[in-house]
Amino acid sequence: LGLPDRDYYFDEDKKAKRELYTAHVATVLGLLGDDAEAAGRGAEAVLRLETALAAAHLTRTEAREPETTYNKMSPAKLAALCKGGAAGGIDWPRYLELIGKPSPKALNVDSPPALANTARVLGEATVEELRAYLRWHVGKSCAPHLGADFVAAHFAFFSQTLSGQKEQKARQTMGRHRQT
Repeated sequence: LGLPDRDYYFDEDKKAKRELYTAHVATVLGLLGDDAEAAGRGAEAVLRLETALAAAHLTRTEAREPETTYNKMSPAKLAALCKGGAAGGIDWPRYLELIGKPSPKALNVDSPPALANTARVLGEATVEELRAYLRWHVGKSCAPHLGADFVAAHFAFFSQTLSGQKEQKARQTMGRHRQT
């Protein structure tokens, strides 16, 4: 999810933040090269997908309960849980093999319903929705390291709007210069 937790997608008192979030997503998609119309459609798709994903996420209270978040299961059971929509779900044993973790006996899944819902929602999404969602999340994760427009947009929404931070810290340089 791009917003801090599930409540941001459903609570009426967070409606203004959702609207600002949608505008922010459109801004970033625009910075990534979309025209205004495509960025707006993409931002709406992102909010729709994330709202569907958030529906099965744990509440803050539920996430603090160890018995709720301790769900050991085999990769095969996890794959069965994540059958997903038309795309066929997530092949967890194959994924684990590809990342160099083949055949663990068990994995802990903090929220099986959220993971199953994610497989279903993403499996039913259109290519255009998935493209907007993935472009947005790559842009969001890279924004603090990109050009000034990305950094400013990221700071304006995530630090100022969501956290109330007044001033942005200076960017650090990548390397240190040695004095001789």
